[in-house]
Amino acid sequence: MVWLYVFGIFPQGDIDHKNLNKKDNRLSNLRLASDSQNRQNTGISKRNTSGVKGVTWCVQKRRWRAMIKLHDDKWQTHLGYFKNKDDAKAAYDNAAKIYFGEFARPNEVAA
Repeated sequence: MVWLYVFGIFPQGDIDHKNLNKKDNRLSNLRLASDSQNRQNTGISKRNTSGVKGVTWCVQKRRWRAMIKLHDDKWQTHLGYFKNKDDAKAAYDNAAKIYFGEFARPNEVAA
């Protein structure tokens, strides 16, 4: 409703809350986004067991696996296997910045 009041038009697509706080409707915290972009600006999933966004432990390889969701969240793209979690985290964070730009929420801000 804030967008409609300020700009006089109902937004096409989604409105993303930059700081993830849905109650913070200051105009400076709002931006137009596609559904996919809006889903990129999220914190760590409640189901996450590694404590790092985009990183899981692969039992078969005994390595940390980094993955990122692309193409409107339909596919996960494998970024590699890593001996330590920090390298897997860096791979995810770098890919998020490349693919999602301003809508990326890498691990340094996802927690």
